[in-house]
Amino acid sequence: QRSVHPPSVSAKAFCIWDANTNKVVYGKFDQQSKQVASLTKIMTCYVVCKLLRKFNLSPRKVFVKVSKQASEVTGTTANLESSDTISTWDLLHGLMLPSGNDAAWCLAESFGVLLWYEKQNKMHEFNFELIDVEIEEVNQPEKFFIQEMNAVAKILGLSGTAFDNPHGLMNQKNRSSAKDMCKLSIEALEDEYIKKIVKTKDYTSYFLTKELQLTQICWENTNKLLWKNFCGLKTGVTKAAGPCLASYYEEEGKKFVIVTLQSDSMDIRSVSYTHLTLPTIYSVQISVVAASLKKK
Repeated sequence: QRSVHPPSVSAKAFCIWDANTNKVVYGKFDQQSKQVASLTKIMTCYVVCKLLRKFNLSPRKVFVKVSKQASEVTGTTANLESSDTISTWDLLHGLMLPSGNDAAWCLAESFGVLLWYEKQNKMHEFNFELIDVEIEEVNQPEKFFIQEMNAVAKILGLSGTAFDNPHGLMNQKNRSSAKDMCKLSIEALEDEYIKKIVKTKDYTSYFLTKELQLTQICWENTNKLLWKNFCGLKTGVTKAAGPCLASYYEEEGKKFVIVTLQSDSMDIRSVSYTHLTLPTIYSVQISVVAASLKKK
């Protein structure tokens, strides 16, 4: 009988979470708080979807006008331009597939306006059909959204997590742990909107430009593990955080979320997932895997 020797992985921290038992299988520095780059967008997506459901809104019927500030956010982009009018459903794809920082900011400030209206007990005045941040008299609406991100983190018991922006660009105050990201991922995957979006390989968005011309853009998912039978979830990389990845695997009743933080490279980031997951896929007792990893 072959002995199982799971390969070492380059990630400075990782966590394997069994979604069936809702427990950590094994972790390496999994409770250590680190910058998590665009894994932050899992919470951004989760909060938006929670608000949609709270107010009984369809993501396909709530439209958002892109602000100048959102269009100018640096880093990975969904290629949004100022005054584009786009549905929330499409924006969520622009957030999670190409990892658009512009989409993250647009969602945060738009739904931050909604949260402000709720706080002021003025929901009866809110325009649910088209959110245009630039005509609203709300100062820095994204702050209300970030407050909600942190409130949700507290409710979920993410003790090593704090958010200071909706996209994960380098910020010492924007941190989480591999274990917290696993817990968040499990919660997020309970939402059918999110579960569908994160396993989408490519998506074509149709929207109106400033000139009211209908145009389209196609986004491809940055998570290449989707082509290797994984079902999501989110990639991330910044200089400070290094390559990060939260992924979900489901096969024959086995369900695992794996989060790796600070891998040595983007290629190794993906290889690490195969190394961590294969022993559990092919009927290897998970206790053997954990024991073997623990000896390292």
